[in-house]
Amino acid sequence: MEENYQQPIKEELLCFEKELETMRNKVSNVKVNIGSSEDKSKLKSAADEMSRFCSDLSEVTNSQDVEIKHLQTSILETFEWTEEARAREVRNKDPKYRRLLKNRSLDPLSQKLVSGVQSKYLYLDQQINEVNRKLDMEWRDHLQQTKGLVSKLNVTNYSQFDLFSLPDII
Repeated sequence: MEENYQQPIKEELLCFEKELETMRNKVSNVKVNIGSSEDKSKLKSAADEMSRFCSDLSEVTNSQDVEIKHLQTSILETFEWTEEARAREVRNKDPKYRRLLKNRSLDPLSQKLVSGVQSKYLYLDQQINEVNRKLDMEWRDHLQQTKGLVSKLNVTNYSQFDLFSLPDII
């Protein structure tokens, strides 16, 4: 039974080998002339240029991809900041939120900073008040001295008296 299968396979192999031999004979007579050596060198240089162009294009595309990703990140951060600013604006306009903030106590560090600012403010306010009192006293003394000077001169007509010339008299 095995011979029944082997015989047609052998016949097919012989037929295939004959066809293959015929094809080889036909192909051996065919001469293929692709082009001159100049054409070959042009094709090779064009292929090299295309290869360089492809690699340059790949580098540019990769760098632009990195730049695009960076810009996308920047835009997303900007949108995030914008949304946060909008939320803060809405929140800060809310009267309930403001009341809650006023009622809330400060954290220890902030409280310390506020206390320092308040103490400096009070110190400056006291110093300014003291300087004002001192200047007021000196002004009163100056006015009293100028009154005494005017009364010593026995000026009867004050309209003729030039107050701006007093420093020259003193």
